[in-house]
Parts: sequence; structure tokens; C-alpha cells
Amino acid sequence: MTTRSTTYAKDSAGKLEIIFSGEYSVSLTSDAGFPQSGAADITLECIVSNSGGELARTYIERASQSAHLLLDYPGGSVEWTATMSDVSHTFGGGLGSIGVTPKVTFILVKK
Repeated sequence: MTTRSTTYAKDSAGKLEIIFSGEYSVSLTSDAGFPQSGAADITLECIVSNSGGELARTYIERASQSAHLLLDYPGGSVEWTATMSDVSHTFGGGLGSIGVTPKVTFILVKK
């Protein structure tokens, strides 16, 4: 998986909820025991940053497919970047494939 980045920039300030999520798909041979006992997984690192550096970091994986961050957004069209990238993956001993479609959602609660 390649790194996915999305930029957020709005005039209004407020509490910004950033939701990282992934839709996982796994296709393994039966010796891996999927879906309940299979160990196949992809862990995604989710980072929020601006021109000053990293603001927050969290992770999602197959067992925990979403993460929410609530941060104070300053407004003024300041650019924040949300990035999701693959930091580890396992196939659980079987043959096949595992994939994830990452998604980032922004919800601003204005002051």
C-alpha cells in the first residue's frame, strides 16, 4: 500500500474531529483459519501534521478499524495533513492476500 495523504484547510476555527478508518479485505487459504482465528493483518499509522510538525498519531488495524482524534483547529485556512501509511502486515501462515482501503473524514464543530 502506498501512503495516502489528505489536506484540510478551512477559514473557521473549532474542534476538529479526524476519523481514520479502513475497509479490510482478506482472501486466504483455509489453513490460515480466516475469518475468526486468522492472524492476517495490516497496521496503518495515522498522523496529523502541519507546517510545524506532527500534531497527533494513532494506529488502526483489522481488529480496530477506526480511530478518532479531537483537536483544536485554529482556522484561518491553516493546512493540516492527515496521512495513513502501512507500518506492518502479516499473512497468518496461509497463502492469499490482505488489503485495506483507507479513509479520512474531517468534522469541524465551529466555535
